[in-house]
Amino acid sequence: MDVQLTVRSANADNDLASLAEWLRNERVLRGGVRQMRRPITEGQLGGAFEIISVAVGAGGLGTVLAGALTTWLQNRPRTKIKISRGDLSVEIEAGKLKDAPALVEKLLESVDEPKP
Repeated sequence: MDVQLTVRSANADNDLASLAEWLRNERVLRGGVRQMRRPITEGQLGGAFEIISVAVGAGGLGTVLAGALTTWLQNRPRTKIKISRGDLSVEIEAGKLKDAPALVEKLLESVDEPKP
């Protein structure tokens, strides 16, 4: 299963690239991190990468992702990350990280549950 990450900040393009690189440095996430563009609609020329897709599955990857996102946000004031999985999403924000790992893990908990 993949989750999608978007960054909202004053410098979102650079922050998205920085976050993608940060996640690629996490050994267990390394091969599953891709930067993506949103689908181009009529009249658009296309642009920079806007989404990070992260492959997560069994084995506690949700916990690793939650920790990596929380650490990355610690020194980025006024930055938010939206984490989406299907129709579900949560947003974590720099300066309000106390509950961030729990929110991310809750969103991803069904990914980490073993299949019967």
